[in-house]
Amino acid sequence: MNDPSQANRTLQESYRGYLIRLRSLNYSEKTLAEYSYTLRRLVAWLERTFKLTGPGQLRKTHFDAWHRYVRDFKTAKGYPIRSTTINKHIGVTRSYVSYLVANDIVPKTLLDALPLLKQPILLPRSTLQHAQVRRVLRKQETRTPEGYRMRTIFELLYTSGIRARELLGLDVTDIDL
Repeated sequence: MNDPSQANRTLQESYRGYLIRLRSLNYSEKTLAEYSYTLRRLVAWLERTFKLTGPGQLRKTHFDAWHRYVRDFKTAKGYPIRSTTINKHIGVTRSYVSYLVANDIVPKTLLDALPLLKQPILLPRSTLQHAQVRRVLRKQETRTPEGYRMRTIFELLYTSGIRARELLGLDVTDIDL
């Protein structure tokens, strides 16, 4: 894959060549659009901030600064972007740098300047609020044995955090009164 003409290309030509390579590998149009957006942003930022002209000028300090710059992105409403979005930008940049490494334009050590962020483990957003659970429980009919059983199942699931599979495996002897 080493292409000697790669070394003399501008940053613009280099990232466009990379996108052509991805297109030849049958990347989807959506992926190509995302990569193009991120790489245009990267290249414009490198040219504006560091006055770089070619990919051979890239150094670890440039990517350290890009990493910090990406982490400071804000949404349209002014909120910080999520770590998954940051990691998408970093992943695209890492992929592009890997392309440059494969063409002997930059050293492999540049990839070390682009670590992915650790993803926080968040609770699911789809859980019911306490008031919603109370409304569900109040609406449950308890005049019949089946209704009373359903109310008991709902309460047990909610108060104990037991899994549905564990609930189904419960036996009367499992209850400690």
